[in-house]
Amino acid sequence: MFVQLDAYPFKDFGYLNGTLIKVSDNPANDSLYVGLIAFDSQFETSINFHLKVTSGMMGQGIAILSNKSLMQKLLSSVR
Repeated sequence: MFVQLDAYPFKDFGYLNGTLIKVSDNPANDSLYVGLIAFDSQFETSINFHLKVTSGMMGQGIAILSNKSLMQKLLSSVR
């Protein structure tokens, strides 16, 4: 998954790669779920920045459900 941290603007710092290990069974509040992510590197972003990450930082995770490009998805639906 791609992780964008609120403290580091995505356009300036890029995103972190990680794997979602666990998701809470119930939402914490307002339908937000808490997840545990194992990061692929020592907080090095997609554009080679090393971020100082601390416990409790907030951000958004974008799940990668398929490695197909948009064009591949469109073509597979036509077949």
